[in-house]
Amino acid sequence: MRDYRVPKNIGGFNPQKLYTDILKSDTEDRWYMQKHKDKTLIVNYGALYIVPGKFPLAEGFIEEREVIKALIPEWDNGVPCVDTKSEMALTNKTVVKVFRRGEEDIFFDKMYFKYFTDDTFEYRMSDKGKSLYVAYKGELIAAILGINVSK
Repeated sequence: MRDYRVPKNIGGFNPQKLYTDILKSDTEDRWYMQKHKDKTLIVNYGALYIVPGKFPLAEGFIEEREVIKALIPEWDNGVPCVDTKSEMALTNKTVVKVFRRGEEDIFFDKMYFKYFTDDTFEYRMSDKGKSLYVAYKGELIAAILGINVSK
């Protein structure tokens, strides 16, 4: 018999919350996974999560794709950025977190941050500022796509 228990905190993540959201998600929400070394890669249309460990709940439940590991960004190629610790509500009721790279503010949907267990993370951005790289204790754990906000 499989053990389906999922830890509440591992490597900066709350995988229990992530898997609960996947179970409760609408059928049009697409989630995919791939086993990669000692991690489980989980991706949807806006974020890639690199979750420590292997979880039986993902196997056979979330559709597997063999190309997800190609989406893992190179941390060293990222540009340093800062979490401004501020949030902003957009007109469509989306709440975004604001990150700053140089003088430019870049926005990321707050919902993609709810699976993290604390705020002791390091951040970098892709060269063009289209995605945010998140590391916990020096290890990359997520890549989140930015939101275009007209000013």
